[in-house]
Amino acid sequence: MSATRTALRTEMRAGLEAALPDVNWPKKHWRAVDESSLPRGSVMVQRFDSTPLDRDTSLRRYDVVAKIERGVAGDLEDLMDADGTALEHHGLTILADLFEDCEVGAGEYYIDAAGDPPVGTTALLFRVITRDAEIPPNS
Repeated sequence: MSATRTALRTEMRAGLEAALPDVNWPKKHWRAVDESSLPRGSVMVQRFDSTPLDRDTSLRRYDVVAKIERGVAGDLEDLMDADGTALEHHGLTILADLFEDCEVGAGEYYIDAAGDPPVGTTALLFRVITRDAEIPPNS
């Protein structure tokens, strides 16, 4: 399961980095936003759950979040809409090459107007479902 989470994060970030080269994709994306790092993207596996199917196999569901933060004084909402469209298209293409079962689960758009310029965030949640061999206890 850890290997799958790492693969999801690594492959998704590498694919989005190639598809959206105008966006910075730092590995340490949790650091505070400063204007010089924008636009900035991030990918993380937000959560997963596992359901045993039988003695040897589990159904695992992973929620992968891809996000772009952008600071622009102009029409930020139009740029955020374009970011959402790009994340959806490229994210699904990347995941479909790796996994049989994936979809966009939800999207969030929000603006933090405290700074100058304001920072708009576009975040899409992708759901990935795998059927994996169950890991025996004490292995």
